[in-house]
Amino acid sequence: MEYVDHNIICIEGRRICHVLCKPSSQAVWLREDKKSEVFYRRFGPITYELSPRDATQYIQEHFKKY
Repeated sequence: MEYVDHNIICIEGRRICHVLCKPSSQAVWLREDKKSEVFYRRFGPITYELSPRDATQYIQEHFKKY
């Protein structure tokens, strides 16, 4: 995947999947099935699913070419 890297690391004897999400220069939607797409926003260690209205506003503010 172009914008996601992951590694299995050991911390205190436990195997952890470390995921690094790189910023994208354009909006990326997740297609959950053939009928629906969702937009997520990362903020630090937190992921938010945005409503279509909120996603539109976020995209307009953060991706100037839209």
